[in-house]
Amino acid sequence: MGTFTYENQGSHTFLVYVMNQTEQTDTLTRGMMSDNTISGVLVPGFVQSNMERRLKYNISSKISLRQYFSGSVQKKQLFGILESMTAALLAAEGYLLSDESFLLEEDYIFVDVGQKAGYLLAFPVEREKEDQREYYDFVRRLMFGLNFDETEDCAYVAALMNYVNRKETFSLKGFLETVKRLERENGIQSPAESRPEMQRPLTQAAPPLTEELTPSEKTEATEPVSVSVAEKEKKSPLYSLFGKKSDAEKTEKKEKTEKKEAKKTEKRKGNVRRGMAFQIPGMPVRTEAVQQDEPSQEEEAVQQAQSIAFHTAPPQHGRMEQMDFGSTVIMGGETEDVTVIAGSGIAATEGERIVTITRVKNGQTMVIEQEVFRLGKSGGYVDFYIGDNGTVSRSHADILMQNGGVFIRDNNSLNHTYVNGEMVRAGEQIPLSDGDKIRLSNEEFVIAVKHG
Repeated sequence: MGTFTYENQGSHTFLVYVMNQTEQTDTLTRGMMSDNTISGVLVPGFVQSNMERRLKYNISSKISLRQYFSGSVQKKQLFGILESMTAALLAAEGYLLSDESFLLEEDYIFVDVGQKAGYLLAFPVEREKEDQREYYDFVRRLMFGLNFDETEDCAYVAALMNYVNRKETFSLKGFLETVKRLERENGIQSPAESRPEMQRPLTQAAPPLTEELTPSEKTEATEPVSVSVAEKEKKSPLYSLFGKKSDAEKTEKKEKTEKKEAKKTEKRKGNVRRGMAFQIPGMPVRTEAVQQDEPSQEEEAVQQAQSIAFHTAPPQHGRMEQMDFGSTVIMGGETEDVTVIAGSGIAATEGERIVTITRVKNGQTMVIEQEVFRLGKSGGYVDFYIGDNGTVSRSHADILMQNGGVFIRDNNSLNHTYVNGEMVRAGEQIPLSDGDKIRLSNEEFVIAVKHG
C-alpha cells in the first residue's frame, strides 16, 4: 500500500493517501462513488501531479474511530457507530459495492462525535485479498478490543457477539435489525432519528467564525414552534361557558392540593425517622440516622436507581463554571512535602506529578489524570466541557499523558489548536511544558506541570 498523511488547508483538514506507482485504480468503486452519494461514506477527491496520484478525504471536525473508542465505551456510542456503518454498507450494496471498496480499519473510519455516527472511507484502489477485511470480522475484532462501561448493563454485548460469531448466517440487514432492536430494548434513540447536539435554544445566536449552522440547524432556529390544539387544551385550564372555573373544578383542584401537601408532610416525617442521606464522590452513601427503619422494596429500588444514576450521569458542567476553582486546596500530610501549583490551590505530594489545565476566561481548573483528556463542547463525551463558545468543535483537541510526557493533538477542528501561538498541525502530537499557553480557536488555556 501507499502512505497516509494529513494536510491542513484553511479551516479544513484532509487525510491524504499517496498511491504507489504499481497500484491500480478500482474503476468500479471510483465510477460508482463519483456519480452517487451514500450517507455515511466519505468519497475522496483525485489529485494527479506529474506521476503522483493522491486521494484526499475531508475529515474536518471528525476523529478516528480509534480515538473515539479510547477509554470506557458506552452503549449509545457503540450502537451509533454500528448502526451508521452497517447502514452505509447496506446502501452501498445497491451500487454493487462490497466490503472490498472500503477501509475497515479503526484508524481510517472517522466519527462525528455529536451525531455518534461513523463514516467509512471509499477506497478505489485495487488490493490483494489478504489486505482486505470482511465487515463481520472487523466488528468481531473491534468488540474484543473495547473496554465497556461497567456501570451499564452489558447484556447487549453478548447479544451482539452472538450474532457476529455466526459467520455462515451473518448479513448486513440482519445485523442492522439486531442493533436497532437492542437500541429499543435499552431505551436508546437511533442516531438516524435524533441529533441531540442540534437541540439549540431558539434565542441562541449562530456560532461565529467557520463553525456554521447546517440547513437543518437553520430550520430549527428559525421556524416557529407549532403546538397542536390537543396540546393547547392539555396546557390550558378548563373554563366554563362564562370564562370562569366551575365550583366542581375548584373543589377538585383543592382536593389535589391537599393530597399533595399531605404527601410532602409524610415524606418529611420519613426523612426525620431515617435521616437524610448524602453521598461524597468516590465514597459510599452515609446516613445520619436517628432511627433506622427497614426500607420498603419501592424505596430500595429508588436508592439503587439513584446510585446507578450517580455513577453514569454526565458531569454537571454548568455548576463547575460557577465554582471558584482557585480557592480549592487539597490538604494532606506534612506541609514541607507539599508543592502548591501557583494560582490553582492544587497541591502535589513529594515525588508526585500533577498536570492541570486552567481556562483563562473564568479560572476553571481541572486536574488531568487519564491517558486521554478530551476538550470540546460535546457534553457527556469530553472531559473539559466548553459549551459557551460556538467556535470550539465538539471534540476539539486531546491532551495525552504518554511515556512520562504530556502532549496535545488537534482533532481536525475547523478553527484549529495553538500552543504558544503556533498551530498544531493535523496528525501531530506537540509536547507540553509548565506554563505553556493553549488556544482552542479563540479560547485560551494555561497548562501547569508541577512535581512534588
